[in-house]
Amino acid sequence: MRVFRPQLGAVLAAALIALAGAGTLSIAPSAQPALAVTNCSVSGDSLDAQETAFLTLINDYRAQNGRSALKVSPTLNKASAWLAQDMGSKAYFSHTDSLGRSPSTRAQNCGYAGGAGENIAAGTAWDTAQEVFDAWRNSSGHNANMLNTSYRVIGIARVQVAGSPYNWYWVTDFGTYDDSGSPAPSPTATVRPPSPSPTASATATPTKTPSPTATSRRGRGGSAPTVTATPSKTPSVTVTATSTPPSSRWGRGSR
Repeated sequence: MRVFRPQLGAVLAAALIALAGAGTLSIAPSAQPALAVTNCSVSGDSLDAQETAFLTLINDYRAQNGRSALKVSPTLNKASAWLAQDMGSKAYFSHTDSLGRSPSTRAQNCGYAGGAGENIAAGTAWDTAQEVFDAWRNSSGHNANMLNTSYRVIGIARVQVAGSPYNWYWVTDFGTYDDSGSPAPSPTATVRPPSPSPTASATATPTKTPSPTATSRRGRGGSAPTVTATPSKTPSVTVTATSTPPSSRWGRGSR
């Protein structure tokens, strides 16, 4: 968890903004040379336990819908963390940050070689991955971003800003260019057990008897059945300041 403490004036200036909200922005840019890092200083860009839990939730969800898993982009992690901290410390809620940057521009300023799609959420009670995942999944625009087949990497940030209007701020940035540095997972081969070899039958030797006719008996044998293993089934809205805070506001933005 990252904790970022804003100045008191910023907290009091927007104390009556809506209590919860979420936003989405979808973009499918092409990769370009990475830019120098500019205005992207964050207190930490590694995933905490809840951010890691969100990565598991979204990749399980994508797998259930026939999508490939997302890998973690260190540059998009920085971009996500920067926006989450900035929204909390400056008491606003928007895809356009306090420097006037869009998600794509901010991602490039953090070193990402391409543009970015984005989901954002903020709420006093949204401290767990499951809560924010459920909120985004139940909103068509956010859900479309989570299941976008073009995306290969993700940045995830969950920031608590003490005393801020929303308390908890979540940002996920999505990209089509893979800068994770992680190899794609190898497919798992299915091993079938070998078929048993046929069993040879025994032949009895004729036995002479006092009777004039000799008799012989031959045992009957056969191949054992072949066993075939059956593989198991694998199996943002824009929030407007108001004097009467609603419980939540939703919407979809595009830039």
